[in-house]
Amino acid sequence: MSAIELVRVSTPEDWEQYHSIREKVLFENKNRSYDRTHADEHRPNNVPFLLKKDGLGIATTRLDLRPDTQAAIIRLVAVVESEQRKGYGRALQAKIDEYARSQGVKRLLVNAAPDAIGFYKKIGFVPESWDPEELTGISKDSVQLSKALLPMTEKEILELIKNDEWMMSILRVARSLNLPDWIIGAGFVRNKVWDHLHGYTERTPLADIDLIYFDPAHIDESQEKEYDQRLHQLVDVQWSTKNQARMHVINGNAPFTSAEDGLAHWIETPTCTGVTLLDNDTLQLIAPYGIEDLVHLRVRPVNPEKDITLYRERVTKKKWKETWPRLEILETRA
Repeated sequence: MSAIELVRVSTPEDWEQYHSIREKVLFENKNRSYDRTHADEHRPNNVPFLLKKDGLGIATTRLDLRPDTQAAIIRLVAVVESEQRKGYGRALQAKIDEYARSQGVKRLLVNAAPDAIGFYKKIGFVPESWDPEELTGISKDSVQLSKALLPMTEKEILELIKNDEWMMSILRVARSLNLPDWIIGAGFVRNKVWDHLHGYTERTPLADIDLIYFDPAHIDESQEKEYDQRLHQLVDVQWSTKNQARMHVINGNAPFTSAEDGLAHWIETPTCTGVTLLDNDTLQLIAPYGIEDLVHLRVRPVNPEKDITLYRERVTKKKWKETWPRLEILETRA
């Protein structure tokens, strides 16, 4: 497997590769002149990067930080021709996102060339005219896009769980039942993320562990109670095991097609987040509505037209705002 790393350009060798890639891909191939001594390359808040594969530069970009607005501009992304369409552009962007977040950046901006607009939209950018005066010279035909950076990524959530021995022990016990299509959701993941983003070092207590699975061949509720008892004997916590193949009847929905489908019908978007532990010990996050609301500390109803009364009751009863004061309680879907 090839080793991929993102390095800040500093050595003469890196500068040579950096300029050569940009000059060839973005300028020579398009009959443009390139200035290797341009002052922008060395301004204090402008950070040049080189993506290396097995020690050799294969892609470049520069990130111009704008600390006063908590934004950063992605400049002149270039991938060598022989490495294009192999996922390295996406790998480069993922590493740039990570670096930008470490610098307190909350918004990424880019002047996207017409043939790159589709790529940027696929990785979360949306149209936004953030500075029309930039659209001159090499950028005169570009379209301005922006992306809000998440406070946490899916990978970081999984690392948070992986490094929590109590959570991992719960997941291993759940896996030992060999239930079909199982997920632990609700507060198990949600509260962990909220605790982390609030800087809490002590775990906020869980009322129970919400374990769901999908087994249309055995929909007797007594089976769920038996699982609860078996799990409680293995770990002394309260378990709530529910077969999503029958829960649609209780909640007045159309039949669910999977555990994730059942999860997607829970009341709040951040509650609709779960995790499972595969046989090879890989963690898998299940988030039918994404993690944006969860990591931005937003609580909103999945179906406000149908469940707004129940949603309000839960918000009041759970007292989430008292436990996590940075939460934003909303009553409409985005």
